[in-house]
Amino acid sequence: TVLPEYAVDLYYAHQAGAAGPGSPYVHYAAANMTGANRLLVGLAWPLVVVMHWMRDRHRAITLAPANAVEIGFLLLASLYAFVILFRGSIGLLDFA
Repeated sequence: TVLPEYAVDLYYAHQAGAAGPGSPYVHYAAANMTGANRLLVGLAWPLVVVMHWMRDRHRAITLAPANAVEIGFLLLASLYAFVILFRGSIGLLDFA
């Protein structure tokens, strides 16, 4: 579901690199890079929790231990987004 968001980000990143540091595409690429993740973490996950609560009226969702790696990476990526925000720049390490 986030593939189109990443495709647009690829275009913005290419245009920003071709035009140089003063290009307005630099800001578009930075904003779009986090857009898909904000949609996923800020809207999709809470929606799943609300739908689960409406169906079963449980206060929590039990996750399978097999999903620990996926949840861990999602947590790390979400926390790392704040690092980029506080630094105010995107470097080669962020790219990797």
